[in-house]
Amino acid sequence: MSLSPRAKKLSQGDAEEIVKLVIEASSSTVLSVGAPCRGASDVINVVVDYMPDRFMVYHVKKIGGHWKIIGHEDASPTLTGLFDLC
Repeated sequence: MSLSPRAKKLSQGDAEEIVKLVIEASSSTVLSVGAPCRGASDVINVVVDYMPDRFMVYHVKKIGGHWKIIGHEDASPTLTGLFDLC
């Protein structure tokens, strides 16, 4: 699993909570965690290996002291470059 520079600044507890949350929701392997280079700075994107040659991007945000999934979307392997993580 790779962490973007911004994700490396998360506390170990936050990073573990994010990964656990997404694994429980997706039953998939987490490939990378990070924030988008553009857009909301309080949202973390988590890329998971959804199916062979298919990826899912989960968007999580800290709400009320806990990380919550606020959305997700399907992404093809060629589009995951669009989720460059900072």
